[in-house]
Amino acid sequence: MLGKRFSKLGTREQAGLLVSCVAVALLLIDNLVVQPVVRSYDALGADIKVRQKELAYAQGVVELEDEIRERFSSVEGVLGKPLPEPVAIDLMKGRIDELAKGANVLLFSMKHRPVKDMGFYREYAVEIGEFEADETGLLLFLHSLRTEESIYRISKLEVKPDPEGTLVRGSMLITRVSMPPDVG
Repeated sequence: MLGKRFSKLGTREQAGLLVSCVAVALLLIDNLVVQPVVRSYDALGADIKVRQKELAYAQGVVELEDEIRERFSSVEGVLGKPLPEPVAIDLMKGRIDELAKGANVLLFSMKHRPVKDMGFYREYAVEIGEFEADETGLLLFLHSLRTEESIYRISKLEVKPDPEGTLVRGSMLITRVSMPPDVG
């Protein structure tokens, strides 16, 4: 049926109709095939560039591996050996008690707080609810904590003078960082 109608058209109309059909076919091919392929090619190119940057960064990290291991081994002992939680807490409390006795600081209450898991390390905390000392003893105790190998940190310190004026009383929170047992 279309063939009869096409043959009835003049030569010029037949040529125009063929050219327009070819143009429509090319537009359909362009929109349905070529453009999606070009978009995926561009997306792949952008993804390749991102992956190349990630690879360059990873290669830099791999090149630094020996230096990182060396630095880690130099501070590994400072962070403390991985110990089970109750043992680490008891050791920390015992060491704090020893330092306090050495500085003539009386600790009336000491309890541990829950351990905070920070990913690659754990933070142990001991709360001293009440202590009593003279100013020199307190400063010596704080200095001992600061210079201790286990890297104790005073997170919170409250000090107030005793009403009699010879001593100071207060409370403090002492924290320590250690590696979890499953790391290392």
